[in-house]
Amino acid sequence: MSTELKTTETKRDKTQTLALREPRLPYHPAIEARFGVDKASWKALVEAIFPNATTTESVILALSYCRARKLDPFKRNVHIVPIWNKDMKAMVDTICPGIGELRTTAFRTGEYAGRGKTEFGPDITKQFGSVTITFPEWAQVTVYRMVRGVRVEFFGPQVYWIETFASNRDGSPNSMWETRPRGQIDKCAEAAALRCAFPEEC
Repeated sequence: MSTELKTTETKRDKTQTLALREPRLPYHPAIEARFGVDKASWKALVEAIFPNATTTESVILALSYCRARKLDPFKRNVHIVPIWNKDMKAMVDTICPGIGELRTTAFRTGEYAGRGKTEFGPDITKQFGSVTITFPEWAQVTVYRMVRGVRVEFFGPQVYWIETFASNRDGSPNSMWETRPRGQIDKCAEAAALRCAFPEEC
């Protein structure tokens, strides 16, 4: 068998293999017409960017959000997080703007002038079902904005962990809040401060 024939067969085998791997969530050609996302990009979105999404509709909602905010969904500025909805009695895919989106939005104004160190409240240890977690009671961040040439402080509110964490069906914190109790509340406190400093944008 010639080298050329072997190469052709190898390419054909790879193509056939790729063709068998359908995206985790159903794809419709209309998605490309509306968002410019082809099937290969869709596969990357649902399997790498939004791995927790459970429906095609929730990914489309995230794409719509990103388009309205002029964001690149592949930069992970938005997350899809299944959160327990007490009224619906079901886990519901929730579109959550990430801290990356708020930082990007603030930088785009040309007036963002940095942030201060996060202040944390006292640690609290609490049991949620069979899970025991130690977390800071609250977190607070200060950000700075240039206002008429002056660097102005904007103190964010104290963001309380118990009021903010994302929960599972049994009321326990989801995996991110369980493994990163300080990191998650830190990001939420920064987001709250950015909304105070840039209310017309964030």
